[in-house]
Amino acid sequence: MSIQKESTPAATGVLPPNHRGSVSVLSPSIAPCSLPSIQTTSKQMEGAVLRKHYSLLAHGIDSLEITIGGMVGPSKYLIDNFELWEEVKSSFISGDNYPTIHLGDRWFQLYPKSNGKYSFLLRNDEFGFIQVFHPRHFSDGAVGKQQVHIKVFSQYIHSVSNNKLIKDIYSIASFFIDEPEYLPLQISRIDVHSDWNMGDNFLTEGEVKQSICNANFRDRIFENFGVEFSEKELELMNEYRRTPSCNKGSVKLTQELMDKMVQSSINQFSIGADRMIGGRDLQTAYFGNHKISKVYGRIYDKTAQIKKETSASFIKEIWLENGYNGIDKVGRVEFGMKRAFIKELDNGAYVNLQDFISNIGKVWEYLTSKFLRLVVARKENNLQLSEVSLFWSKVQSAFVKPLVSVIRKKDYSAKMKQLYLQALGCLKQAVSVGMITNEDTALIDTLSSSLLDNLLLSYHNGEILERRKLLGRA
Repeated sequence: MSIQKESTPAATGVLPPNHRGSVSVLSPSIAPCSLPSIQTTSKQMEGAVLRKHYSLLAHGIDSLEITIGGMVGPSKYLIDNFELWEEVKSSFISGDNYPTIHLGDRWFQLYPKSNGKYSFLLRNDEFGFIQVFHPRHFSDGAVGKQQVHIKVFSQYIHSVSNNKLIKDIYSIASFFIDEPEYLPLQISRIDVHSDWNMGDNFLTEGEVKQSICNANFRDRIFENFGVEFSEKELELMNEYRRTPSCNKGSVKLTQELMDKMVQSSINQFSIGADRMIGGRDLQTAYFGNHKISKVYGRIYDKTAQIKKETSASFIKEIWLENGYNGIDKVGRVEFGMKRAFIKELDNGAYVNLQDFISNIGKVWEYLTSKFLRLVVARKENNLQLSEVSLFWSKVQSAFVKPLVSVIRKKDYSAKMKQLYLQALGCLKQAVSVGMITNEDTALIDTLSSSLLDNLLLSYHNGEILERRKLLGRA
């Protein structure tokens, strides 16, 4: 009998597994647990880099998808406008800009396509992406409470308080659902994170390898983690299980068999990261898989990501408010959860967004104590007692410390300056090409007058407004 890494239950009746069937699962409740105290010792994990300290720069929700609905009807606004939206969608010609719809103080692009039961797809680059059931099919989403699906973009989440976030989601939902404020905001998927000043160096591959994870997904196996039980050993274990406790001594388990039983228990956990990315320097370590796992994690060099993806640079403003020097490396610890996982925590007590936010510290403690840990050294005979690393002890208490967590309204001055300089360069080139003589300043006067006329015309005919709508700035 071969017990592989993907499904490694302990021997039945011998070890107390936390499994259902053959798939490893997490405990369905969050029990109160005290975080282990860590003392700095000379015992360092393999490949670790000595650092003076780790300072917390940011924490909170980074990605959010919710559904809202139930035994409700469509709003009057949706009933009054859906036929017009259908007509606009059907008349869309490929290559045209998407039409825009005004919802409250925001303009949303209306996509000319559908997604299953969601007939209307709307996007605002500043806020997020919305999917709405057709009014005639509202009853189909009653059981799942999912007539409206809202994905809020990371930048917007970090630009408002939690209370404002909830208020704005209800405000948007009110355009599609009658009296949504009485309905729960059910989390479909949510990411939580903490960002850490790491000094000169991010985590090493050796530090990440000293990790213990309860993920039930592995997309690579470097060695054979399976345990082979012979028929005789299986028979012996069954005999031991059937023997009354007062006579257990009469059944002798061999040392080899007991070692295999311990290894079987160890194999309930993933050792090391599932996948690591980086050349000479580690950049990202993945635990689980976001496509198929109910819960997954990753630890990555956030500063390296920002260099590649400038759209994520807004988070630096929060770091600076919390003491970042603008130079050091920043590491992010991030966990993603789907509704199926959240429903297992305390019998689904945190599925509603409001309840999740109120208990985010408790959920984080569970994730960093039960789902994933970075340890000094793994105790092969009892992984649960492995001492967590200094860095991980800080991570576990991330949500204990209050931080500045909201960025100010996005500043577009740097982008505007960049565009202005590009446009100015093009105009200078046009003047250089068009001048008849070196003293021909008449061309400059003509271009200046034409530029002003065209800008004013674009303002008055609504072209600039349309551009602002597409940018999500109107």
